[in-house]
Amino acid sequence: MATTSKITRPFAVRLQDIEPFRVVEVLDRAKQLAAEGRDIVHLEAGSQILVRRPP
Repeated sequence: MATTSKITRPFAVRLQDIEPFRVVEVLDRAKQLAAEGRDIVHLEAGSQILVRRPP
């Protein structure tokens, strides 16, 4: 069963409608504050390095 969709606006234009990811805003602000010499404790979202105990 084939479906087709009609794109009414070009892809690049539609990208402008995407809301920014809030974590990126926090990270950008943390980088700005660090560049100004502030001490920053980074607790942003991302991959955690977990140490697992052997079973």
